[in-house]
Amino acid sequence: MEEYLQVIPSKLEIIKQNFERKNLELERKIEWLEEEKMHLRLDADVQKLEAEKLRE
Repeated sequence: MEEYLQVIPSKLEIIKQNFERKNLELERKIEWLEEEKMHLRLDADVQKLEAEKLRE
């Protein structure tokens, strides 16, 4: 009898779960991109310093 009383997720709940999963994926990707941007800026700074040293 209890198995008949289990709640079946509604379409709205399924959509909400899918949205939350996709949102989490995008948040992780944003974090990765921000970290990658920071590394690229550091690389650019190093290249500028090396170029300045060569000009001296």
